[in-house]
Amino acid sequence: KRGYSEERAYWNNNGFGYIEVDYRGSTGYGTDYIRALNGKWGLLDTSDVIETINFTLRNHLYEADKIILKGSSAGGMTLLNVLAENNNIPCACCYYPVSDIQKLLTETHKFESGYTRTLIGDELLKIDSLKLFNERSPIKKIDKINTPVIFFQGIKDSVVPQDQTRSIHKKL
Repeated sequence: KRGYSEERAYWNNNGFGYIEVDYRGSTGYGTDYIRALNGKWGLLDTSDVIETINFTLRNHLYEADKIILKGSSAGGMTLLNVLAENNNIPCACCYYPVSDIQKLLTETHKFESGYTRTLIGDELLKIDSLKLFNERSPIKKIDKINTPVIFFQGIKDSVVPQDQTRSIHKKL
């Protein structure tokens, strides 16, 4: 994500504002940054991207009708949550997104399951898991997404099961 990318360069050189989601909680920025998302997954990461979009528009870095969002895995979930809150994004590119947190808790492999619970917030799950799933899972907000999205999903992905992409694609 960091550093030079031919894909970003292509879109930027052709006048598009290419915003690639590297969500709060990503590795490479230190432990405090990774832990900042714990219990707030689906909320803080979404507001971060919305603020990024607003910043770029306020400062005239990109034209509103030329923004492209890209996100993968948890960043794909963030992207989809942003689209549910902001219908002014012209298009998006989503790679193997998490679309249903509730299903991810039961369908992901064992290694990843503890991390998912930490991101969501174990204590919050005990209090009102249904409310949490409805507020943070993009598939529960499908009626608010109007942006054209292209999806990519590997058939051997063991972290984000194929059904996460298939389900939201079908509903959209």
